[in-house]
This record gives sequence, C-alpha cells and structure tokens, in this order.
Amino acid sequence: MDADEIAGLVAAFLAALSFGSYTVPMKGEAATRVDVDPLVFQSYKAFTVLATGTVLICFNNAMAEDDDGTATSTNSSESSYWTFHEWTFSDFTPWAFVSAFLWVPGGTAGVYAIRRAGIAVSVGIWSCVIILLSFVWGVLILPWVR
Repeated sequence: MDADEIAGLVAAFLAALSFGSYTVPMKGEAATRVDVDPLVFQSYKAFTVLATGTVLICFNNAMAEDDDGTATSTNSSESSYWTFHEWTFSDFTPWAFVSAFLWVPGGTAGVYAIRRAGIAVSVGIWSCVIILLSFVWGVLILPWVR
C-alpha cells in the first residue's frame, strides 16, 4: 500500500468518526432541555464550518509557500502527497452556493429527524439515501465530472 492509499484510508476513517459523532450533541441532555430550534442548531453547525474552514485555509496557505515563494514539502520523495496548493478567491466556484443551498435545509431536516426519530434511525436512513443519490449523480447524471 502506498502513501496515498494510507492517507486516503486514514482520512476516510476520520471522516466516518466525525460524521458518525457530530449528531450526538443534538440528543444530549443540555440541547434536549433547552429545546433549541433545528434551524438555530443548523446555524451553530454552519458557523462552526465557517470557523473551521477558515483555520484550515490559513493552515493550508501557510504550508503552501516558504518565505522565498517555493512550495513546501515535508518529504521530497513524496512531494505529490505533501504539496499544498495555496487557496485564493479565484479558486472559488459558484457550485459552493448550490451545495450550501442543499446543505442548510438538509442539515435542518436532519436535526429535526434526530429529535423525532432518533440518531440510529435518522442517520441510517439518510446515509442510505446519500449513497444512492451520490451514485445517481456521479455515475448516471454527471459521469464526466470526476
């Protein structure tokens, strides 16, 4: 197994751990006692995504170039794995708005579903639907976008 495959598996594990755990605070005693509106809870999630994304962009841009303007690499033999691309606003895509337009109502509905049906049922249903929709979009509707 090469470094890219190992990094991919580690990233997949971290994603599964994060996505599998982020719903737990929604059913916590404090959130249940206060009965936070699902849209407000989604707003908390959106702000956290903004803050985390900003920190990660700053980290990425700090790693992208040394003081002399050359790209950094922690291991020259694995430069394709460790090379960072500096993010700028010219890298922005309008598809981000489409994604956000779908993510906000989906996240709000997810909070409501977890409150009413529970974590196991809600996440189990939406995970299956996400797999099917991702397949349809990726293989049947937009096969050239990879």
